[in-house]
Amino acid sequence: MAKKSKKKKKPAVAGQGFGSQSLSTELAHARALIRRDQWLEAHRVALSLRDQHPDSLEVLDLLMDTSYGLEQFHLYQATCEAFLTLKPNDSQANFMLGHVYLLNYYPLLAMQQYRRAMERWPDHPDVIEGKEHIAKIEPNLGEVLESLGFTYPEDMELAQLDERLRAYLETHCYEAAIATAQQLVEQYPDVVSSYNGLAMAYAANNRYEDAIATIVSSLDKHPENVALRTNLIRFLCFRGRFDEAQQHRDALIEAPGVEPDDLTRKAEALAYLGDNEAIISLIDQVPPDPRDKENRPLATGMFHHLAAVALARQGEPVAARHQWQLALEIHSHMTIARENLDDFDSTDQHRQGAWAFELNNWLEDGPYQALRQVAVAMTPEREPEPQLVAAVEQLLSTYPFIDRLLPVWLERGSPRSRMLAIVITKAQPNEAHLAMLNEFATSTHGSDAQRYHIASYLAQRDQLTSQKLWLNGEWQEEPPLVTYKIVEDTDGVTSPEAKDLQEKAMKKIALESVKAAETAEALLKQALEIEPDNPVLLNNLAVAYNTQERQADARQLTQEIIDGHPEDVDSRIAIAQIYLEEGNTDAAEAVIDQLLTRQEFTADALVSLLLSRSRLLMMQEKKDQARLWFQEVLPLVKDHPLLRELGIGR
Repeated sequence: MAKKSKKKKKPAVAGQGFGSQSLSTELAHARALIRRDQWLEAHRVALSLRDQHPDSLEVLDLLMDTSYGLEQFHLYQATCEAFLTLKPNDSQANFMLGHVYLLNYYPLLAMQQYRRAMERWPDHPDVIEGKEHIAKIEPNLGEVLESLGFTYPEDMELAQLDERLRAYLETHCYEAAIATAQQLVEQYPDVVSSYNGLAMAYAANNRYEDAIATIVSSLDKHPENVALRTNLIRFLCFRGRFDEAQQHRDALIEAPGVEPDDLTRKAEALAYLGDNEAIISLIDQVPPDPRDKENRPLATGMFHHLAAVALARQGEPVAARHQWQLALEIHSHMTIARENLDDFDSTDQHRQGAWAFELNNWLEDGPYQALRQVAVAMTPEREPEPQLVAAVEQLLSTYPFIDRLLPVWLERGSPRSRMLAIVITKAQPNEAHLAMLNEFATSTHGSDAQRYHIASYLAQRDQLTSQKLWLNGEWQEEPPLVTYKIVEDTDGVTSPEAKDLQEKAMKKIALESVKAAETAEALLKQALEIEPDNPVLLNNLAVAYNTQERQADARQLTQEIIDGHPEDVDSRIAIAQIYLEEGNTDAAEAVIDQLLTRQEFTADALVSLLLSRSRLLMMQEKKDQARLWFQEVLPLVKDHPLLRELGIGR
């Protein structure tokens, strides 16, 4: 068992009769890791052994050591309680439980536990320390109970039960939490927090229907209670029952209470509903903070973050930035506020848009872990692979309510939530999911890259309902979408003699020297005698001219190919590249725009078009559009030898 600051006798541990070489070996291995100060590795071993041997005192003792060493005090507490369930008369463990209650700020439980231990073992060395702790707690009991919403001494037993409930919830002992909450409701039926605690315990144990029913019954007697109303809205939203949750909006807004915690609860519930205007209206209700030198209206970090999100989504960037700065002033390490600000300052192409909650704020552990399995099955390929499809099917079969959360995540979820929503809808493209994707593609939500990708994905399947897209900060009618198919490169040179000459010529051109290009020219002209006016041979001849720095000859020949073979793609890309070399972006754009209407390209032609249009957009100072285009086309040709040679697409 972990020690505090001085050496103490470890609780005696029985062998439990396992007799397992693997268990004893693993325990010895973990202890060796601890001696080398490799606490994290030892902790992983302890957790694994706990899962395999939940009733082993040796394993629980090890887990107490590692969790204490890593300062995971809630896990230490839960493990200590489990240890005492198996060995309740262990004196050392009893005193250590009192100590960890203090570390986790459960002063009433700490005092209660210390008193029990001191009464049972009055001569134990830790009695002195226990008395010292109790002496510090007792003078402050009135303040402690008041902070919990109770009165001292009348509510002492109630407060202890309430603290016990909080401890079980925070240590994930959900069954024990439910039993404690039911005891609270039975003994104190008029105490609102008892019902709220029971509902929280039900929800934590994934019994949402029981949680909702508990709150509804309590709200009949306490309709103005903000905590109850907030949790009801949250629980309904967690199951995608947004219409039902919306019915409680007005009552929540009208409920009295302008304390920071009440305002934060209201803002959280309204954020789940996506009610930005109502959240903004709460800002004026924040009272001045007397602790602030300037007496500014300050609530909590979470409140100011949620206010910032609402303001940003309502198009008030200056006010939003101010609220995020307040949030970070109150909690400098508030990750979600910092990430929102970073996103706020990014380019149109990458800006996701403000989000109120991370993915784990929408889901309890079960579905959250199932979503992680979907993330594990994700691949960079454009089309979902069988493993991903199977993971999505399993997810929606087990947790069908997630389907109702997808459109909300697409609209106002965190980047990770939106990414997973896109992956899920693409992996199961039924009618409902396609409607979600269409709504997203033609909205202003998410990043330009995401909407452009989804629009291209839908257009490729003839399922895009509108081609008016929000890109680069403006609405664009029918922007060029990536709907191309790669077709086989048919050589176009038929006779064996001409093919042989062409292959030799191409090897010479690859050397990129003037002399070799002159040899290539001669070889290609011989081939053209066999197959006159062959566009493939003519295009290669133009390349040989360019390598010899005979740009005028190359340009003339390229134009002749275009005139004689209007459907030839290579010559059109070549003339566009010539225009770009000359700085004539208008002419290059006209040619490239015409090429963009095609549906099929060889891999070589699409790579050339990819590089040419990207260069054009960069020359036009449309850097974001160039990135957008490049990133969407690249997956189609990322394994092309030329791109690999350039170090692109790996």
